[in-house]
Amino acid sequence: MTATLIQPPQEKQSPLANHVLLKNISWQTYQLLLQDLAEQPGIRLIYDQGLLEIITPLDPHEGNKKLLGRLVETLTEELNIEVRSLGSRTCQR
Repeated sequence: MTATLIQPPQEKQSPLANHVLLKNISWQTYQLLLQDLAEQPGIRLIYDQGLLEIITPLDPHEGNKKLLGRLVETLTEELNIEVRSLGSRTCQR
């Protein structure tokens, strides 16, 4: 099986993240990459049916994420709403 790098057009690239999209990636390769990159903060892997996107969010994204998270946390505390926070997770089909 051959992996292929898919380059989106320059105008379609997100200003909030650097990313690479690969196709024809096996589930086993994805699992190995997860293990290899487990100690690398800030690298996100997204896998779906042979497509693998590798993302490194930029500072504006991370700042917005933190601000939104704090807003939701404060709001749910003030309104006494129970929430359950989860981190990233992998679901296997």
